[in-house]
Amino acid sequence: MRTWIVRAAVIGAGAVLGVGGVAAAAPAGVRTAADGSSTTASTAAAAPVVAAEGTVTLPLFGAPLTIDIATDPSGSLASVSVNPADGWTAAQDRPNRVAFVNADGTAKVRVATRHGGEVVSAKGTTLADITGPGQWKGDVFGTGTPTTVAFEVVAAADGSPDITGVTSSDASAVIGGTQHHTGSGGGFARASVTFTAAGQKRVLSISVAVDSSGDHANARLSVSLSGTRGVPQAAADAAGARAWQGMLCDGTAGSINYTVGADGTITDVTAIPAGAEVKTDGNQTEVRFATGERVDIKVRAHDGQLTVKVDKSFHCDSPDPSVNTPISTTPGTTDDHGHDRGDDQGGRGGRGDGRDATTTTVAGAATATTVAGTATTVSTTDAAGSRDGSSRDGRGNG
Repeated sequence: MRTWIVRAAVIGAGAVLGVGGVAAAAPAGVRTAADGSSTTASTAAAAPVVAAEGTVTLPLFGAPLTIDIATDPSGSLASVSVNPADGWTAAQDRPNRVAFVNADGTAKVRVATRHGGEVVSAKGTTLADITGPGQWKGDVFGTGTPTTVAFEVVAAADGSPDITGVTSSDASAVIGGTQHHTGSGGGFARASVTFTAAGQKRVLSISVAVDSSGDHANARLSVSLSGTRGVPQAAADAAGARAWQGMLCDGTAGSINYTVGADGTITDVTAIPAGAEVKTDGNQTEVRFATGERVDIKVRAHDGQLTVKVDKSFHCDSPDPSVNTPISTTPGTTDDHGHDRGDDQGGRGGRGDGRDATTTTVAGAATATTVAGTATTVSTTDAAGSRDGSSRDGRGNG
């Protein structure tokens, strides 16, 4: 069994920063950002429990901006670093989302997590601001081998956005054709890469939206990775010994072993560390660890198939994430009230509340399931020689 680590990062973004008033001299411990707003300097704090890390690269104004992201066991953001950091200010710094704005207010970068999904967006004014090559890199299923996805944002012949050159280092990944939509006020393009392994599926979505209507033209590039979705399995394949493994809020390794019957019943449930409360009723079980974290396991039988779902509900004491830029203390420094739509698959900017769902692998060779922004690992080590798995999406909607 392996605890997974994923790195996510971003290279570019844009947004409009509106700040009113004139900043006075900053007191000790506070400094003035390039846009004149009051900011606090980052200070050293106790190292958070880091369960996952990742990297995404997006183009912004013709150059890459890299954002390193670390999350805790609940999926909340532990740290976000933008590089190069010169000229950027964190206008929003919360456990489930961080937003950076540049000095002249022409760009914004936002990172958000929710229910096992992550979305990173870059926002500018025109398509030209977010045109260029980009890249996503991460360990999709926790196998220890990172996957790289490359792409390029370009302008089509009619000036609408397009996404080309999508490639994946995973030869088994399915790259869908780019979808387009154009209207009087702009255009939209979306490309997706679907990863599958051991009965599990995750989707990386790349989208570009341009809106030139009204008084506030904008262009947004978004890269999101969904949570893990389950693929229904034949009852004979789904039945057998299974195990869930993950990191608890204090960094302790937690695990649950159980057996799924061909009729979907769950038996032989044990949990580590000792002291966990286990409640089992037919096709479902609830495990509540002594430190408060809860894992719900449920088997759904349908059409001769079984879907095993593991729903992790962790509520860690997550402080605001650390950043490597000044943090604005002036309210209202985001142009869109802190809301980016992101993509349909990867955290929509909701709570990083640790609620995530994954499914286990059938008894067989050890395998791991990575969920972006969380520390859930699902694996089995039975000698039966088969493996499979399924899970729900990053929004926890199974």
